[in-house]
Amino acid sequence: MNGVHQQAAVALRRIGALYAVEEAARAIDYTLNRWASLVRYAQTGNLPIDNNPVENAIRPIAIGKKNWLFAGSERAGKRAAAIQSLFATAKLNGIEPAA
Repeated sequence: MNGVHQQAAVALRRIGALYAVEEAARAIDYTLNRWASLVRYAQTGNLPIDNNPVENAIRPIAIGKKNWLFAGSERAGKRAAAIQSLFATAKLNGIEPAA
């Protein structure tokens, strides 16, 4: 695989030089710096190309963090955390809490 990496590096750098675009150069560097991961992904075949399911799962928590800053008191914050834990546990067990 080392020979393939070298060939890809030469070809991609030529393309970057041809277009002389900074964005293309960054994309090429990104690819070359993560070559081992790209090869592992290509050889394995069962790895997802992105992490959208994980991002979608944590989005409510990330959005809620800003709102939870204004719970009103420590006691209210603890109560909100308990309710969110209950909702998350329900979802993990296949129960839709809003239903």
